Amino acid sequence: MKKYGLLVIGMLAMFLCSGWTVNVREAATPPERQGKQELERYLPQAATALKIGEKDVVTIEVLRDDEHFADEEYEIRIEDDTITLVGGGSRGALYAVYAFLENHIGIHWWPLYGDYVPPQREFTLQPGTSRHKPAFLRREVWTNRYPDCFHQGGRWHVANRLNNTGNIKLMPEYGTGRYGAVEYGSPYLVHTFDFYVPAAEMLESHPEYFGLWDGKRIGGLVTGQLCLSNRELRAYVKEKLKQYILSDEEVARNTGNPAPLIYSFSQNDNERPCQCENCRAIVAREGAESGLVLDFINEMADFLHEFRPQLYIDTLAYLFSTEPPKHIRPRENVIIRYCDVNSDYRFGPLHPQNSRMRKELEAWSQFGNMLSIWDYHVLYGGDCFEYAAPSEYTYPELFQFYNRIGAKVFFIQSEDPQKSDMYELKVWLAAKYLEDPEQDFETLRKEFMTCYYGAAAPALSRYRDILHEEAEKHPTKTLMTFYNPPNDVWNYLSFEGAVACIQACQEAEAAVADDPVLSLRTRRATAGLYALVSTLLGRQYRTEWISSGHDISDYPIKQKELLDKYLSARYEWGKLITPNYDQTEEIEKMRTRGMVQLCDVAPLPETFTKGDFVDFPTDKITIPPACDEYVSIIHDPESDTGSAIRVDCDSPKATYHFPVPQVAGIYDTDAARVLNSIDIPLETTQKQGYNWLHLGRVRLGSGNNVFYVGGAWAVQSFTGVREEWKNREVDVYVSVRFEGPEYRPMAAGENYIYVNRFVIVAAE
Repeated sequence: MKKYGLLVIGMLAMFLCSGWTVNVREAATPPERQGKQELERYLPQAATALKIGEKDVVTIEVLRDDEHFADEEYEIRIEDDTITLVGGGSRGALYAVYAFLENHIGIHWWPLYGDYVPPQREFTLQPGTSRHKPAFLRREVWTNRYPDCFHQGGRWHVANRLNNTGNIKLMPEYGTGRYGAVEYGSPYLVHTFDFYVPAAEMLESHPEYFGLWDGKRIGGLVTGQLCLSNRELRAYVKEKLKQYILSDEEVARNTGNPAPLIYSFSQNDNERPCQCENCRAIVAREGAESGLVLDFINEMADFLHEFRPQLYIDTLAYLFSTEPPKHIRPRENVIIRYCDVNSDYRFGPLHPQNSRMRKELEAWSQFGNMLSIWDYHVLYGGDCFEYAAPSEYTYPELFQFYNRIGAKVFFIQSEDPQKSDMYELKVWLAAKYLEDPEQDFETLRKEFMTCYYGAAAPALSRYRDILHEEAEKHPTKTLMTFYNPPNDVWNYLSFEGAVACIQACQEAEAAVADDPVLSLRTRRATAGLYALVSTLLGRQYRTEWISSGHDISDYPIKQKELLDKYLSARYEWGKLITPNYDQTEEIEKMRTRGMVQLCDVAPLPETFTKGDFVDFPTDKITIPPACDEYVSIIHDPESDTGSAIRVDCDSPKATYHFPVPQVAGIYDTDAARVLNSIDIPLETTQKQGYNWLHLGRVRLGSGNNVFYVGGAWAVQSFTGVREEWKNREVDVYVSVRFEGPEYRPMAAGENYIYVNRFVIVAAE
């Protein structure tokens, strides 16, 4: 009882010491009233007194003013004994409240959970007026994996001056709209070809509507596109668009929400544009696949201009269509949504590695249309989600570049907070730069690190600085693109850099060991480094240490300890933020990868090592994301690497069946062509144990080459861009074994394919 009595007395003292009142007008909107509640909640916690110069604050006014302020524009006035927080549109005044609490009082709202209120003190504010308007029109950090309870109906987004909440319903107290401002209409905001013309329903009845690929008409979100030159298809889509608009307008009338302003007609999520003669003719004329897309979209835009002139149509510049066309130009009501699929995650747009992205965006910006950005602030595919990459340092250059070229609409894809590297820092910084891209990086970073990590902040900041220096010193020629980057890209972190990072992280952990909240946050911050070292680079580092003449007993990296720390932090953090999310399978997969790194690799046969060669053992082999439900890394005592990539050929989750004969080969990604492909001979599949198979003699491409085994290319190894191997003639080998009656008729049990090693050997 004494404990609760003291709490009540303490709360009472906070309210008694606040001599100010918070006022809203009698006809205040829900966001104005929400602003009043937030001030009354936070100010007594943080301030023993509020002064303007020598005067005590008497009144705080929260006021919507559409006459003098544009939508979402806001102003903070501090004068005499009054603070006025005013703004235009449904959210402007509420933005003023949150900006005042954050920038003048030091209160912050974190991306995943919780907030920060500084220790109580007296605040003396300087008189003055500051007016703000967010730099970008639509500001969204897509956080679809968050539980709704952490967002409280959009509170986190609006508190950080974002105006779209993705698929989290926006409550009325945070402004108008179902999900925010400048909404997308039905059927969806992206990849809508298959919504308008669903292959499952229409491919059989209207095959001519669908793209021609390798002689077949195919469709579907991940398997095909539409035949955009088809005249009947264009008429059908225009009528479908009209029906979507009419339906959305009816919903808006019934709910009292604004009707959507943007409608997306955008390509499916694959790289199979139509190959028919008419489509190819348009592409040839325009010198880019985007020309075909725009030829179609412009006709849609003309229809939309007549039917609803206030609306926009949005389409993607994505995968095969990022390059602008030579001649055709988008209509004024067309929004080009550029997806940054080509740039290196570690560097900004002005870096030479990212010249393609920069040039393409600058060219699109010259067309004078509203330019939209779909950006990726986490990595996707394979295990790269987990690994430490210092992308936050690119943000000032990135957002200033976007602002300079006139981008207005933003969608930042940033999900999977359970495992993505430094997720909380990156999401928070992105929100700040979407409001104002000219803010100072070090000031923002220090504010976050100090308030979020406490005493661990200096050492964690040093760890991130070392990572950044390593990326600058070792810019791998293979790009760390957003989706499934090859393992070579992680070689940016040298052994010496890794040791320095580990030391900084251990200092950070020690600094907050007695605080459970800060300790978990800090261990979560170090997890990306520990995952990278323990599950991918450990064996490489150990080999470097021994080959340089050191004794393994003096090896400074305790791999098993780092693996255990990483897995523990990953599990605890996941349970905290998504209690119902089953992480077991993912964590066990990473544990296996870590144990593989503790195994030593047997030497290659002497026939391979007489001349120049490159060895790709198990940990350098990739599991394509589309196959990760039936392809896995396993311990394998029969393997000379101690492990193998195993294809579960009988899995009900397999998207491909693996009959005899199976394929294997070499693919040049730059030239987009197979250099050599073979059917794996029966004598190989029927042998016991691992056997070396010659994939052929080829001249490697000048970019990234892929070695593959199995239908659907279920097992892959990327060469990376190794200067000394460019355009070089080589022999390529793979070590494989087959189990099960499909491959060895006298065998019993299930069917599996195992791959544990690729090797390239110079032909000369």
